[in-house]
Amino acid sequence: MIRSSLGRKLRNLPIRQKLTLIVLVTSGLAVVLASTGFMAYDYVTFRQQMVTGNHAYVTNLGRLVRPALDPETGNSEVGMRVAEEMVELTFDALRERKGTEVAILFDAGGAVVTYYAKNLLLGRNVPTAPGPDGHAFRGGSLEVFQGVYDDAGRRLGTVFLQSDLAELAAR
Repeated sequence: MIRSSLGRKLRNLPIRQKLTLIVLVTSGLAVVLASTGFMAYDYVTFRQQMVTGNHAYVTNLGRLVRPALDPETGNSEVGMRVAEEMVELTFDALRERKGTEVAILFDAGGAVVTYYAKNLLLGRNVPTAPGPDGHAFRGGSLEVFQGVYDDAGRRLGTVFLQSDLAELAAR
């Protein structure tokens, strides 16, 4: 009944109004499709930028804490104390990094060397052992594991970083 009523109304419209309606509907559809495409592109691109940025940050974090994981640094008490202080300062600085929820430094044996959590009450699932190098989007966050290596390519430990997706959701 509605369809036949609409069909009758369209049939009785002058050709000029029919053409205007066709142009209006086509233009509206094109705008909606183009906007959807731009939003999808922006979402995917920003997600990839987050991954790239977090990988770079974790790699640099690993370079800063490497002396504390290197057994050769442990040969001198002063060298080890300086390396441990560097780790503490580096992980304390994570407070200022927007979006960082959890960061963990594991040694080569998988033991936790140091730990940073923005909010201990969140109860997020955090790893108890290092995982393979790479990233994953899990439970509303971006998780990155990155190995710390010496000059010979020997794995000294692993850095884990968990970031929230608030920036992505805001877009």
